[in-house]
Amino acid sequence: MMIYLLSITSLLMCLPVINNFFTTNDKITIVLDIILLLSFAISVIFWMNPLRNGTRHKFDSAFSKLSMFLFSVYVLFYKQNEWSDKIVYTLALSMCITLFCLSSSYSRQKWCSPNHVIIHAFFHTIIILTLNDFFRF
Repeated sequence: MMIYLLSITSLLMCLPVINNFFTTNDKITIVLDIILLLSFAISVIFWMNPLRNGTRHKFDSAFSKLSMFLFSVYVLFYKQNEWSDKIVYTLALSMCITLFCLSSSYSRQKWCSPNHVIIHAFFHTIIILTLNDFFRF
């Protein structure tokens, strides 16, 4: 039952991106929005029935890493941000990486254990907050 928490947090990640998609005219940002939305949709689908090492898991893993990389490049190098914003983003990214590693560690011990799910939900929450801040939801 707890795994549905991850489907919900994956779905919530879409909200700031959808808002941004309809309010921006920048083509690069629109492409990033589409990639992020695809990644979040794959995540929702995966977490509805999280079979370890299955096709959906592999797609989710690949798209989430691609999205994280592209969003980081966008925030740190493309979007006009103050240095303080870039530092805040770097700290949020560090927290995400730490939470992702903890989640992976717990998942290796027991797939979809409460610790795995809760830590991964915190990971999703940091992403939601970061997207809200950098897309100015």
